[in-house]
Amino acid sequence: TDLYDNPELFALLEELEFNTLLNRLLKKRETKSADSAKVPAQKVEASALKEPEEELAYDEENERGVLEIECEKVETTEQLREYLRECSAGAELAIALNIKGEHQLDLKLEGLALCAKPERSIYLDLSQSAAPQNEMIAEVKKMLESATNPKIFHGLKKAVQLFANIGIALKEIDSDVMLAAHLADPLARRYDLEYLLGRKLNLRRKTLASAEAAQKESQLSMFDEADIEDQNEYVQYCENASFILRLHRLLSEQLKQTGMEGAFRNIEIPLAGTLAKLEQSGIRLDVEVMSKIALEFEERLTELRQKIMELAGEEFNPNSIIELQNILYEKMRLHERYKVKPKKIKLGNRMSTDEESLEKIAEDELPRTILDYRTINKLKNTYVDQLPTYVHQASGCIHSTFRQTGTATGRLSSENPNLQNIPVRSSEGRRIRRAFISSGKENILVSADYSQIELRVVAHYSKDPTFMDAYRRNLDIHALTASAIYSVPEKEVTREMRSRAKEVNFGLIYRMGAERLSIVTKTSKVEAKGFIERYFEKYSTIHALQERFLEQARKEGFTETLFGRRRYLPDINGKGLLKRMAEGAAINTPIQGSAAEIIKLAMITVDR
Repeated sequence: TDLYDNPELFALLEELEFNTLLNRLLKKRETKSADSAKVPAQKVEASALKEPEEELAYDEENERGVLEIECEKVETTEQLREYLRECSAGAELAIALNIKGEHQLDLKLEGLALCAKPERSIYLDLSQSAAPQNEMIAEVKKMLESATNPKIFHGLKKAVQLFANIGIALKEIDSDVMLAAHLADPLARRYDLEYLLGRKLNLRRKTLASAEAAQKESQLSMFDEADIEDQNEYVQYCENASFILRLHRLLSEQLKQTGMEGAFRNIEIPLAGTLAKLEQSGIRLDVEVMSKIALEFEERLTELRQKIMELAGEEFNPNSIIELQNILYEKMRLHERYKVKPKKIKLGNRMSTDEESLEKIAEDELPRTILDYRTINKLKNTYVDQLPTYVHQASGCIHSTFRQTGTATGRLSSENPNLQNIPVRSSEGRRIRRAFISSGKENILVSADYSQIELRVVAHYSKDPTFMDAYRRNLDIHALTASAIYSVPEKEVTREMRSRAKEVNFGLIYRMGAERLSIVTKTSKVEAKGFIERYFEKYSTIHALQERFLEQARKEGFTETLFGRRRYLPDINGKGLLKRMAEGAAINTPIQGSAAEIIKLAMITVDR
């Protein structure tokens, strides 16, 4: 299959929200084929599923000019008090932070800019060399902990962490323009101030314009950006504060007009504070346990490598795809022995050795052993070896970063490290999970989760009588589905039937196709088609719900969650692959996005 014309691959990437990889493949596909679908422009606010790799932040042909603001560097506490007195009670105050450090526990405040009116900002130098630092910070603390003026930030979570490090508890938080921009345009590539300045305001910095003018005047081929930043540091932060205020006013109105203000103020803003504390608290990892697991895994890998060589009858590198292809398909001819047809890979038109292909010939001990080897090797390289490197020396904990702007559906994402994909299905994976421990002997870890949250959201939307009754009476929805798709009484449902029905439930609510369903249920394509037919015979209201989601998206140009988060779908009325992907998003977003919002509200409630 052509990598750049593979609907199954693209649908999977969309489902998993691997947006960067998806965008790259889509762009390559357009470059490769002049016959790519040409979709009429839709009058909707968000971008399409992709954006040009080198898109300019501002429109050069329709540039509104250079931002002109008055910048003042405040030297004394009295000057700061005077500025705050000039700000009327209730006036919104945009705050741009000069932060040193990257880790949540190591953030330090070097200075900040304040802006109550877009045309004027002040900057406070709070670095070690500034004086009177302690008195100035005391005044800043008083301002930030006061409810007199609503505060606006870009990157609220980081601001909460920064101020927590120096004993300041923020009050009267009004907005975070980064979160607002993500709600308004969840498919944008970036949400940094520089990008939003061009994308939303169509403006340029005065400091940047001045630097470019100086470059032209001196006829230099390039200018030293670091020097420019040093010379104009306080001016840049003053500009940032003005940008934040301008963006806030623009985006606030936009969220009101689109009905997303409730999701913004009731979910995203309070969640930023919850996540700030979550990240700073971190979670303790038993490094000694991980070291023991690493040694055991290495011993196990050595044993498996030796067994692989014995089964193959020769020495080879099990990590080499080409060498493995030669052993399995050229020497042993396992595909012929088990009468299977492994898929081909583009490189050399050779047969694949991926997990799916090896499963087809896993009756033989060699591919089965190779699968075991790969499982252990991946766990060791990805988790066992890597997780201890993220432990903070001072806290002894791992402090992951949870992003609110990482997915189009509104689900949280985790990075450095990703704590949302720690394995749980295998016994080895569960051992890794048990290495996460409470922070002290007197403490315990409590696991809290919603049971089948996405299926419950579907029950709410569809009002399906079987789903509704099952959840009201605490029945086993997967056993009920197994009974329907296998056409057997519920009491005759086996564990294997229920396991497959679970995959069917979670797959078909998102319109999974027969080919993909056959893979996840480990059945034939014919069996998978039968599952789909009997499923929608039983749950016709769910099929009707999917059609309703599609009809709304085609009519309105967007889909939305229970709490009003929108996802714009410019390609929903187009053609070809992009249309199919937009249709998938029209169904996925209300379910996944609503489930994410419910969990976010629970996190906020638990925190409070």
